Amino acid sequence: MTRLDRRKLLTQGAAAAVLATAGLPAVALPKSGGLLRAALPGAAGAMSWDSRRQSGLFMMAAGHGAVFDTLTEVAPDGSLRGELAESWEAEGGADRWRLRLRRGVTFHDGQPFTARDVTASLALHRAGSPAAGIVAQIARIRTLGPHDLRIELTAPDPGFPYKLSDYHLVIYPSGNLDTAMRDGIGTGLYRVEHFAPGERLQARRVEGHYRDRSAGFFDEIAFTALDDSAARAAALTDRHADATDAEITPRDGFTLRAVPGQRHEGLPPETGAPPFRASLIATHQRLAVPQVVGNLWPMDNARLAERWWMA
Repeated sequence: MTRLDRRKLLTQGAAAAVLATAGLPAVALPKSGGLLRAALPGAAGAMSWDSRRQSGLFMMAAGHGAVFDTLTEVAPDGSLRGELAESWEAEGGADRWRLRLRRGVTFHDGQPFTARDVTASLALHRAGSPAAGIVAQIARIRTLGPHDLRIELTAPDPGFPYKLSDYHLVIYPSGNLDTAMRDGIGTGLYRVEHFAPGERLQARRVEGHYRDRSAGFFDEIAFTALDDSAARAAALTDRHADATDAEITPRDGFTLRAVPGQRHEGLPPETGAPPFRASLIATHQRLAVPQVVGNLWPMDNARLAERWWMA
């Protein structure tokens, strides 16, 4: 893949044109179908779909990695591409950003996605949120149309579109914020079927999703929260899970990969998970993992449900 100019990516939203399967080996095209079972750390009964209260890999993978979307997304190769934002463009000296949002997107309860949802969702993080520092940069958001807005910053920031990919900054329906944070109502590739905080998530792929055939290849996902690394390794080797971030002894039927962490331009160091260090990906060989995976957060930037598929 040709290396993209990072400044052009940031200022012109060129990443929106990058294929959603960037980083995948050309000979291993994704297949749809099957159930992804993952054992992940983050077993806390107080967890909810309120992203201001989320930490740990379990809720990262369940939230912005499955049920919800953010405005932008860090691709496996470290470039930036659009999720709910279709494009972005710096105006002036990068202290104003024009965002054009995707049309035809709906929440899991059928409500249409608009700029109003972005404004209300970002406002949630003004205080008492791990993402408060990002939102504090915003002086004003001007709605220019149902799918068009301008974000005015307190100071120029060429890396601001990267910060909008922070896993806390998921988008909720503005007319139903409390219900969405209680029940898990997002625009993501998977709709919640059962959720036990700190224990288990079961979700099913949304039919007709705007990212069909480019992401979200499993019919269903089932995440189990296990804080003990040995228990996660046992869940994998006993074939109760297909993937985990625990260390295992590689053998027939199972693989282990160490993915070195890497700093990404524009993102703050307070990411909620230890950044910039190697993380482990242990999988059963019935699961296909791309050759290139995201390394900002563990397990392909916690987007395993979107990016992987059954072999």
